[in-house]
Amino acid sequence: MFDFQPDGIDEKKFKNNKIVDPIIFTLKDNVNIDLYFLLEYCPTSKTLNDLKNYIKSIQPNINYQIISALRFIPTEKDLSKEIINLYGNNSIDLSKYIPAWSKVITIGRGLYSITKGDDLSIEGFYDTIQWKTSFFSPNINSWIFPIPSFYSWLGKDTFENFFVKKQINIALKFSSNKIRIPKPNLIFEENPNEHLKKWKNYDDITAWDLETKTLDPWDPNGKIICLTCSYFSELNEYKAYYLPFEKIDYNLLNEWFKPKKLVGNNLKYDVKWVRVKHNISRENVQIYWDNMKGSHAINELQKNSLKSDAWLYTYFGGYDSELELYKLKYPACANDYSKIPQKILFPYATMDALVSLICYVKQQDIINELDSICKIDTGWSIMRSLREIAIPAINTFVDIEISGMHYDWDNLSKIEDKFKIAINNQKEKIYKLLNIPDEINIDSGVQLGRFLKSRGWENPGLSKKGDYLTNEAAKQYWLEKGHKEVEDLLLYDQLHSCMKTYVGSQKENTGYWQYRKVDNKLHPLFKVMMADSWRGKCGNPNLQNVIKRSSIKIEDQYLHVLVRSCFSVPENFYLSENDASGLQLRIATSMALDSTMVDIFTKKGGDMHSITARSVFCPQVSLDEFLKNKKEKPYKDWRKKAKAINFGLLFGATARVFATNSLVPEWTFEEATNYVKDYNLEEIRRGLLKRLLKNYDKNKHGEYKNFIKDQEIFSYYWASAEDIRNKFFKTYSGLLDWHNKQKLFAKNNGYVSSPWGPIRRTPFLVYQGGDDDGARIKNYENISLNSPVQNFEACYIMYNLARVNNHLHKENKESYIVGNVHDSIIMYINKNELIEIKNIMTKYYHEEMPSLMNGIPYILEFGYSDYFKGEYWGITENEF
Repeated sequence: MFDFQPDGIDEKKFKNNKIVDPIIFTLKDNVNIDLYFLLEYCPTSKTLNDLKNYIKSIQPNINYQIISALRFIPTEKDLSKEIINLYGNNSIDLSKYIPAWSKVITIGRGLYSITKGDDLSIEGFYDTIQWKTSFFSPNINSWIFPIPSFYSWLGKDTFENFFVKKQINIALKFSSNKIRIPKPNLIFEENPNEHLKKWKNYDDITAWDLETKTLDPWDPNGKIICLTCSYFSELNEYKAYYLPFEKIDYNLLNEWFKPKKLVGNNLKYDVKWVRVKHNISRENVQIYWDNMKGSHAINELQKNSLKSDAWLYTYFGGYDSELELYKLKYPACANDYSKIPQKILFPYATMDALVSLICYVKQQDIINELDSICKIDTGWSIMRSLREIAIPAINTFVDIEISGMHYDWDNLSKIEDKFKIAINNQKEKIYKLLNIPDEINIDSGVQLGRFLKSRGWENPGLSKKGDYLTNEAAKQYWLEKGHKEVEDLLLYDQLHSCMKTYVGSQKENTGYWQYRKVDNKLHPLFKVMMADSWRGKCGNPNLQNVIKRSSIKIEDQYLHVLVRSCFSVPENFYLSENDASGLQLRIATSMALDSTMVDIFTKKGGDMHSITARSVFCPQVSLDEFLKNKKEKPYKDWRKKAKAINFGLLFGATARVFATNSLVPEWTFEEATNYVKDYNLEEIRRGLLKRLLKNYDKNKHGEYKNFIKDQEIFSYYWASAEDIRNKFFKTYSGLLDWHNKQKLFAKNNGYVSSPWGPIRRTPFLVYQGGDDDGARIKNYENISLNSPVQNFEACYIMYNLARVNNHLHKENKESYIVGNVHDSIIMYINKNELIEIKNIMTKYYHEEMPSLMNGIPYILEFGYSDYFKGEYWGITENEF
């Protein structure tokens, strides 16, 4: 409970936490107020006084008012509720307390009393480039300036404190003159075909959207309910149209699409529906612009849904509020809009198209402004990368998702049976091995933990209820304590996890069974270039995490072989996965231009692993001798270790992080101790051990003698890592110089650029206070190094992926692309087109781009497998 009772609380109702008057404090009077501070909940008296003093220290002469956003003082339980329920249902009527054309500072989740949900992220307003840090709320006809919760800045020297001061001053200087809010002109077309005929030849920007019954275009019960659209030529009139889909002539619709520049939000979804359900021509529904990707390119820290964009770029934020309230009342409607009454669906759906059009226009201005600020000298820009890479890639993935992947469901059924037998056998073994009573369920972490506790096993950590933890970390702890039986528990967990993720139950429609479509294919969903660095994501199922290596066998077959044996191909096709050789190392070389790295990739065949291995493990050996013997021991082992070193240190990992992430998993303790001995690192190791022992915490680390043992072991890895890191950056000193320049640029400018144009924001480096989280600063320094390389990788792969896809369609090839995993392209190659496809891929992926590659060759490695000869995806690769 709070120790402060604000003015206006009825003492008789205080037990119920009801607030009669939400106005907590007014500095002078209720007129001519400069700023309103909208609190997420009622503060303590100390916090309130601290806030008043804080405002006074920034602007001593302003008149302001502090208001509570909620109608009651929330408990911790209330604050843990879903945001849309808490703030959507319990916010005060702000229009009664805040006059129109005011300026409102929302603190923390007070923002959600404006948006009635979590459509916007507070971090998304940390714009240290353009300082676009506010939006308009049509609910109260006022401008909103979000700042974070008290705990992150009040009385602290942090970036958040820096931002709050800046935001208050921005708000005070902002001109909040009365503006004319346009009224949308929404038109319901009783005869949609007449509309299609009228606009058939219109060839300019057209925003469009669909509402559907179910979210899956392959669902036999799925159907399109309506198409809504808005034309650029009528933007000044704020017109948008609703076309009932059941009345539409599909041939006429096909003609209507053809000449238009189609824009919208997440249009890949809509295009798939009209192509899959109604055979609309691929060429006629090419996406011209996607607002979701545009919004993401502008600010990856902000959310990028159409709802978010409506708040950020239009005067119509919250236009969907009536629909959202209806869905809360009737949850069954959430994924089936056919159940929503037309009087609610019509204005919402039609506004979707209008808002999409407005957002498209606004995004063009913002991106052009960003490009004028974030100029680079490669000839590329944010706008160019969107138009020539991201949007063509989205169109390509429409093709990929529609094509789908062939899958052997009969084989999966057999594998399911094998897994069930293996899991059951392993379970019986564990019961016998540990002498577990039948009434104990080892699938219950609580029951297993209590049983092991009763057997006197060591405490690995406790749950909130005081039971032994039984997660993987706990099991590894017991393994280190000498409980070899844990190996069987871990194997049981691995079998379960693999079964759940890659197999599942046909009867219960889980695992891969849930992704089976009516055409018996998989149709994964790709989030094209939507990671913060513009890398892609994949789901339903996630092709990026399909198990590739495993030492576990079921009936003499490795798990990864079983799982991948289900990915089949059409008859007379190969399954091909082509990936770029050492791509991130080549990209880093193009950007850093370290002389040794440049020499490796231009004159020494690109074998950076051998160069690193020699410099770290045997500098006394000549390079010629190392290269001559690199397939023989010990050179072979050193080279393998060097691969982890190159990728572990490419982005400047500290020695401690490198030791934890790369050496501990890969090196034996004997290898680490030998390295320390061979390179005379004992004194360094002892110094590092002293630093480690200073961090002892009995509650966290348990017995001191065990803590000492663990830290002493790690000190050997850390000392080895220190030495390796020093040798690495002595060899590649130009790479270290590039690291330092990148970090400084990110700190001074609040972003870093990729040579292809896109930016990654680094606001937390712009101001680094004494109370800031060092781990967060380090993370953003790492981002300043790895994001430009990862973006380069994504742009390079997607730029050429789209070009190859268009080439295949233009030339009517039977081979086609079916997926993408990071830097690789998955294809079905017709056996008669094998050499031709290799030549097409080479033409695009090996093309020299001087301003980007700086003379470094980029190489795509080609491989294929013949499924009908027992060769599986990612396991057997025939080179050609």
